[in-house]
Amino acid sequence: MSYTNNIVSPALALPQGTHLRLQRAATPLSSREIWWINPGKCLLFLILPIYAISAWLGGPLMSEFGSTDFLTPTVILTGTLCIVCISIGCKAGEILSLHTSKSARISRRRFDRALLVLMFIAVTAHFLLLLNVLRNPQGMLAVIRGDQGAIYDVKDQLLKLVGLTSLVNITPLVLAMASYRKILTGNPLSPRWRPLFWVLIAFVLVRGFAAAERLAIVEAAIGYALPVFTYGRRSWKGVGLFPLAGIAAVFMLFAVGEYTRSWAYYVDRYDNFLQFASLRLLGYISVASNTAAGLLDKFGSLGYPYFTATWAIRLPELFGVTIDDPLQAYFAAFGNEEYNNPGGVMASVLDYGLVGGLIYCLAAGAFLGWFYGNYMKARPVGLFGYPCCFIGIAILTQGIYWGDPRFLTLILAVALTVAYVSFPVRRQHSLAV
Repeated sequence: MSYTNNIVSPALALPQGTHLRLQRAATPLSSREIWWINPGKCLLFLILPIYAISAWLGGPLMSEFGSTDFLTPTVILTGTLCIVCISIGCKAGEILSLHTSKSARISRRRFDRALLVLMFIAVTAHFLLLLNVLRNPQGMLAVIRGDQGAIYDVKDQLLKLVGLTSLVNITPLVLAMASYRKILTGNPLSPRWRPLFWVLIAFVLVRGFAAAERLAIVEAAIGYALPVFTYGRRSWKGVGLFPLAGIAAVFMLFAVGEYTRSWAYYVDRYDNFLQFASLRLLGYISVASNTAAGLLDKFGSLGYPYFTATWAIRLPELFGVTIDDPLQAYFAAFGNEEYNNPGGVMASVLDYGLVGGLIYCLAAGAFLGWFYGNYMKARPVGLFGYPCCFIGIAILTQGIYWGDPRFLTLILAVALTVAYVSFPVRRQHSLAV
């Protein structure tokens, strides 16, 4: 049997020596350990400082952000414990991945076929979602100019078809696969279909800026960039400092979004746009944590997975069954709907109480660590799954991504793709030549 059309994933190599090779490529590629891609280290040394500093700085400014201040030292300590527990769980999950996963080969033919099909699905879903927006270029120009209310008019034009437009959420998986193909062959898609890749990128940018869905750009960027840092050029210097560049990029993305979305309303309130954008970003991060603290203080733990499994809560809505939204009651009395993210750090405590919440954090960490361990071993489930899971770490201060319906769509797509493109390897073929 010929193995020349396969990407080979190893079973025995250590993480820093793992080989991922397309047999026709000139040289094999190997993964490398980068501290901020490791979920446990990223949580402890990046997300935790951002959470603690924003809570400390933002608490005294809650009146500026239109919210009651609930960020007490006890609250900040509780959030810290949640992050530490997720980090501990990550290490446990990484160890578990060494003993529970088997090596597998990825069929190049099936990989290319799956990538093309998924790319078509993502582009079609974006086209349907943005159809009315694309028909009205004047509306997009108004958004770019920063006209008052233009961004909300464009958002109202989004065409949401249940079960169809939600497929835009598979975009991070599609771009991760395109990234691996680019690394291994030099092209994200075969030359014939390469324009489709750029069409998808254009749709993501329109969705992010014109439709005010910045998370779509963050998802796409992480999906494509994470494989590049892990399996791309080893000659790059300073990759350990990339979070600094990442923070600057996030600020620029946020500032552009706020210019089109809110600056027209606040231009007379602040001295300059830089002051406005800086305080606005601090507000989004700190008020999200404050919202979680306020919900816990005024309503206590809910006792059901409203935040950690939002997809399950929204499922009955498809059949006309509505469930009370604690966020609406909170914002009406204590908050500001303009800052409507509930935060993800203490989401599990809101759902299950302190003890149950910390147990959830350990389990969520094990989930992340298991994917990360497989990712560093270049196993298909990790290669496809971890870039998608990492998005949840990046936006943890804003919400619990892993419980959102968009993540359910994404992880189901990962499972189906892994099942289609991979199959077990015999031991003698488990290491790249």
